Amino acid sequence: MMLCKRKIFLLLWMLPAGLCAQEPFIDWERLQNPVYEVEDWSVKDASMIYVEESGLFYLFFSAFFHVGDRVNSHVVSVKTNDWINFSDPLFIWKGAELGYHGLCSPEIHQFEGTYVLTYNGWGDKAGKVNQLYYAVSDDLENWDKHKPLGREVTAKYRAIDAALAYHQETYFLYYKESRPFGHLPRVDLTRVAYASGLDGPWHFVYAGYNQFTHQDRSLSNMIHENYRLLEIDGTWYMQNTGYWPHDPHLYKIGGDADNKAWWTVWTDGILLEIPVEEGFNTAHRANAAHLQDWREYDGYFYLLYAGNTENESFWTRGHNRLGLARSIDLITWEIPSVAWGY
Repeated sequence: MMLCKRKIFLLLWMLPAGLCAQEPFIDWERLQNPVYEVEDWSVKDASMIYVEESGLFYLFFSAFFHVGDRVNSHVVSVKTNDWINFSDPLFIWKGAELGYHGLCSPEIHQFEGTYVLTYNGWGDKAGKVNQLYYAVSDDLENWDKHKPLGREVTAKYRAIDAALAYHQETYFLYYKESRPFGHLPRVDLTRVAYASGLDGPWHFVYAGYNQFTHQDRSLSNMIHENYRLLEIDGTWYMQNTGYWPHDPHLYKIGGDADNKAWWTVWTDGILLEIPVEEGFNTAHRANAAHLQDWREYDGYFYLLYAGNTENESFWTRGHNRLGLARSIDLITWEIPSVAWGY
């Protein structure tokens, strides 16, 4: 009997590791927030994507750091296979070649096998209004970049925080517009336009304005920004930042997505309540977040977000670092530091 046990043990030992124990999709027990930080950078506006074939996660974010006597924003990407060890930046896009002080707010998408990264000019430079751009790639590392996005609808006013959805052979573009309104020097509005291709022509969906309501059907009076469009169980949702304060919210499309009119109506809004961790996110708790539905891999939704403890440094943005949270139902959120006893 002992000989048989030894033979079984030897056979199991000789099998490939993956046949004996499934590697976790994300080894939550090993993580602790912030999952990504750079001492001299303020990192926010992050988005992420997973490549199943390579097992790699790619992150894209705004990196604010000093350039001479200024703090400028840059669009940066890194990759990781474990959320502990990250690559050096795959690129740092500065925006000077486009005439801006910087670039900001990258949002990653995948449409029919092609990766699309949207972002915007940054800095409110005199005579150079912030506008939207996109880049395309087949591998997330080599990019055809700085393609103008949505100029037919954006050219007149400041436009930032672009995000896209693709439905029924139509692209929907969301962004935040800032412009004078009546006696006010500036108002911030969520706009939506559509086109059959990324190079347009773009047209507003009706007047291009959006309505947001909470679960109790009351109108939201928040300013919305940092948009993310995704389908969950066959229904379109918008995750965005609503402020004040800067927290993540989730809204459901108001009706049949085949009818363009419903892409201006967002209902059943809920706050995604991310726990506060001392020393990480006591000021901005979960700013400029990005939601991914990765339930097919381990049963969880994941939220990548920026946290800080002050809003004075880096020209009032604070020293932002990135955190990760997960949820099975979008209501209760778990942070990895729980596994460490914090």
